[in-house]
Amino acid sequence: MYVNKQKYKEGDLISVDGVTGNIYEGKIATEIPKFDKYYEEFMKLVYSVKKLKIRANAETLNDVSQSLKFGAEGIGLSRTEHMFFEDNKLYYFRKMIIATTKEERIDALNEIKKIQIKDFEKIMKKLNGLPITVRYLDPPLHEFLPKTANELKKLSKWCKKLHPTLLLLPNKKLFKTIF
Repeated sequence: MYVNKQKYKEGDLISVDGVTGNIYEGKIATEIPKFDKYYEEFMKLVYSVKKLKIRANAETLNDVSQSLKFGAEGIGLSRTEHMFFEDNKLYYFRKMIIATTKEERIDALNEIKKIQIKDFEKIMKKLNGLPITVRYLDPPLHEFLPKTANELKKLSKWCKKLHPTLLLLPNKKLFKTIF
């Protein structure tokens, strides 16, 4: 990828300003917004006249907490498959995707179910009765495929251990589209 004639490759760090769209080289310092008294006064005025409820999209306890701090009155959409983007959870989701037998898929889904129950208990407690719309596992599979050579190598090792006869990479075209 080129930005202002500067070439960036896999592994290079860039930062994108979510408000302006500006791109910066490297990792820039971030901070959680602080609300001053003017913001608080403005929001009181807004809430006194608004007619619509404000809901946020959130899938993790951290996202829900942040949304509530910003004034959300519930969660408009929780895409449950997004709960699995963290490394320690991603393994189970990939295991479910590449399962070759019904039993393997059920085992993976049982692990996913345990994780979701635990996560949703925390989220519901945090929401304290506020509404939430949940979309159950509707994964766009490309989001869960390995995105780097290192992730692909890890997944390949795992697959070989699980299925010594399974060749994960017979279709090189498929994985070339990822990289």
